[in-house]
Amino acid sequence: MAGSNRTKQVLVFQNGNFDLKFEERSRVVLLEFYEGKEASSARSKIHLRAGSELEHYFLCKADVDSRTDVVLENDCAFHSFVFESGAKNFSRNLSIELEGPSSTCTIDGLFLGQNRDHIAHETQVHHRSPSSTSVQNLRSVMDDRAAGSFLGRILIDQEAADTKADQHTNNLLLSKHASVLTKPELEIYAQDVSCTHGATVGRLDADEIFYLRTRGYGLEEARALLIYAFSRQAMKAVMDEDVRRWISAELGRTFGVLDSGGNDA
Repeated sequence: MAGSNRTKQVLVFQNGNFDLKFEERSRVVLLEFYEGKEASSARSKIHLRAGSELEHYFLCKADVDSRTDVVLENDCAFHSFVFESGAKNFSRNLSIELEGPSSTCTIDGLFLGQNRDHIAHETQVHHRSPSSTSVQNLRSVMDDRAAGSFLGRILIDQEAADTKADQHTNNLLLSKHASVLTKPELEIYAQDVSCTHGATVGRLDADEIFYLRTRGYGLEEARALLIYAFSRQAMKAVMDEDVRRWISAELGRTFGVLDSGGNDA
């Protein structure tokens, strides 16, 4: 399947597999949506030819086991955003090959776990050519006995000089029984590269809760506002206005906070 190189197209897939190849200089928004009581297994491939740009939104409210393989030629941009809420078992494996020079990929996501949910997100980013960039920022909120694992591996070949690669995860635990495993890996064979990685795992700030309570909020209201604010930080990566509004409304319903429409993300 090929995308147009004139205007931005929107493609929607629900609970399915696909193999997409986009023409040079294509501009496409891809929505991948999962909901329902039955578990899904999805395998997809994406190939971006020179100068293409793809926004890929993976929106999940059901159990799913997914793998996506992405190949970028030169001067391409791939933006991935994952939103997960309500799945008892969620697994996603994202593999990205930056084959052409001056290509960029961003991987962002927000994961909400509760009860005994199990969430696993794994990325492999392979820099094969010079002057490529990858940036990863993931956030999770884990409650009850939910467990999350976020594994990220970056491989930079010897030929991939002037590469920039960053990966960060920020995790909020709402229960003493909730847990998160985060493991970044860097394998670098090139010179003149810039690479960073980091991870945080924490709980709600007691001082912030106290401040909100002095402003007239009850304990549960204060907690909900702080969780909502932490989650909304991930929305900065969502470029599509319709997707931003949908996720923002989901967050408002989840945390019982009146939503403003998502435009201030």
